[in-house]
Amino acid sequence: MDQITLITDEAIDRVRKHANKDWVRAALDAGETLAYRFERLTTDDIWFEMEDSHPDLSTHEPRAMGTVMRQLKSRGTIRPSTLYIKSERLSRHGAPIRVWMSRITKPR
Repeated sequence: MDQITLITDEAIDRVRKHANKDWVRAALDAGETLAYRFERLTTDDIWFEMEDSHPDLSTHEPRAMGTVMRQLKSRGTIRPSTLYIKSERLSRHGAPIRVWMSRITKPR
């Protein structure tokens, strides 16, 4: 494993350990639901779903979304695409975010 990957993995592990566990579980559930319903999703989609379905649930560590996406990927729920779009969340100031492809979308 290269040095950059090691440092990244350590940082994500630290974030995971300090994130609100209830928030992480709810975000994972939201990600699963969105992946079942849509062929493509982003972290914005999960954030917006969380705001709608769990308005009182938060985490002091927004980087915890990274651990949510990694867990969804490792479960086989989503896979990364090469596409990026501008974030619609004001706190992200239009930064590029990855588009993820669902591996479990419900057939239409």
